[in-house]
Amino acid sequence: MTDVLSATLEAPRIAPSPVLRGRRPSAGLQALAAIAQTYSFDEIARAADAGRSVIWGGWSWESPLVFACDTIPVSYDQLWAEDSRRSEAIAEDHFQIPSEFCSMIKAMIGRLHTDRDHRIKRIVHFGSGCEPIHSVLELAKADGYDVFTMETVTAFRANEKREAGIALLVDELQRLARWLTGKPVDQDRVADEIRRKNRVLRKVARVLELRSLHPLHVDG
Repeated sequence: MTDVLSATLEAPRIAPSPVLRGRRPSAGLQALAAIAQTYSFDEIARAADAGRSVIWGGWSWESPLVFACDTIPVSYDQLWAEDSRRSEAIAEDHFQIPSEFCSMIKAMIGRLHTDRDHRIKRIVHFGSGCEPIHSVLELAKADGYDVFTMETVTAFRANEKREAGIALLVDELQRLARWLTGKPVDQDRVADEIRRKNRVLRKVARVLELRSLHPLHVDG
């Protein structure tokens, strides 16, 4: 795991390439649009109902490890992407949270409480989150959620590679893998997932560059 983290891959810069105005979207852009139109949290929930391992959180830099553990990570923002007003009302009425409090926090606590009988019952949290989120997660534990909190480490650039920081992250990621699967992770799978993520990020960077050049050709 240390070797995998120490060999962090950085996406190379891609020189801007002009796009011909009026040109039809490529097959790649059409496929990207199809993903955007068909992505649905309901599909992920159905996967959880079918027995797939699904967790709230784990969608950030730790996502290659989560995928290597055959687990689907779901971003927190899905908690307020739908039905947020009802979730906020539950937070205000049931948990007595003031109406002027953070809408995101209210939506999180209300949605988790509403979904407490669903199959997605595990939450990964990076420990540097705001204090209200920690309060939300304590209340989630009372609703039967299993919460895993990762210890934090001061952010560092890839070329710094502080040994103590890397060692701490390795321990936390190994602990996360055992929490997800009950056993150590296959490090070859982690390396493959890191390469896959970097490949996707390069493609995203390319799409954003094209969109900055011709926003009407490559829409949002």
